[in-house]
Amino acid sequence: MIPLRILHVVPSLNSLELQAAQPLLTALTALGHTSALLVPSETPATTAIADVLTYTPGWWRWVRGERSAVVRHVATWTPDLIHVHGVVGLNTALDVAKRLGLSVVVTLHHAEEPYAARRLRDPLVAWVLVPTEHHRAHCLSRIGLTRDRVAIAPLGIAMQPAPTTSALASNWTVGCVDPLEKAALRRWMSAVAEIQQAGLPLTARLLTTQAPMARELASEVHVNVDVVEDISIVEFIASCDALVIPGSRACHPLLPLSAMAAGKPIIAVAAGGLPELVRDGETALLVAAGNADVLADAMRHLHDRAVRLQMGDAARHFADERYRSDVVADTLAAVYRSALGDAGAGDKAEITTAWRRMRESRMR
Repeated sequence: MIPLRILHVVPSLNSLELQAAQPLLTALTALGHTSALLVPSETPATTAIADVLTYTPGWWRWVRGERSAVVRHVATWTPDLIHVHGVVGLNTALDVAKRLGLSVVVTLHHAEEPYAARRLRDPLVAWVLVPTEHHRAHCLSRIGLTRDRVAIAPLGIAMQPAPTTSALASNWTVGCVDPLEKAALRRWMSAVAEIQQAGLPLTARLLTTQAPMARELASEVHVNVDVVEDISIVEFIASCDALVIPGSRACHPLLPLSAMAAGKPIIAVAAGGLPELVRDGETALLVAAGNADVLADAMRHLHDRAVRLQMGDAARHFADERYRSDVVADTLAAVYRSALGDAGAGDKAEITTAWRRMRESRMR
């Protein structure tokens, strides 16, 4: 197998997209492939997992000279193809790919609105990778992609050490990552307040980039919430006994998959593709949207330490079987080779179901 050189385009070195891609980059390196990052220049140009190429964002600077410099720099690195994580850097990637004759692979973690449709339909985009059938249906119906260009390739995650849960059922922590919906955040805080006011000890932690707004909302709801910033999703989840995803919009798959990899049970609103990523009743408790009472009931159910341990063990086993980064990296390498033309037309069409076949064989 000839090693590949892949240029990964991400919004920044602090983005969710890069946090999600890091385990796969590590797994690709273990397979003998080489990765580099292309990021805007205002982000720190240091990383332990790949070389970093930078560019200055902004249409005017890009057209007047930045584009030529970046193309020369990328050409010196000699990538085989470009992998864009999200749509933020897709214009830049397509510009570089057009001048160097490279194929482009795009990973979408959200159901993108049609504004990105024209770029995603560009002939240089060989594959659009999505985490679930829900996202794939969106790409086919709303974006107008054809079936032979959309593949299901779930996020690859690194398994975390076995969790240590609180020794007593009355001492546990529930975490929430800002759902970016104020109504959903208020519902979660109201559910926590209901439990705390009933006398059940419960510590609540919130990871957000909008700390002042979150603290003001917590004061309005009269709830005790530990608001934290500037730590990774993985570090945050490790500090909690369970993760709540209260938003009714589709969440980033990094949240539920990281929780399962850490052996943490999940409480989530059944929305978007999330029900395809977890097992309701085994690794997660899925609830209806729009009601703080159902969130509170689910958290009361996990107040029992034995229940948390059972669901956490099931979640960890499920993640190890289905989403481990080295497993997903094998499928991703096949997608790369298909984009480069190493597979025939029939093989390329089969990539759309390759992940499902591999997953089912491992789960028998």
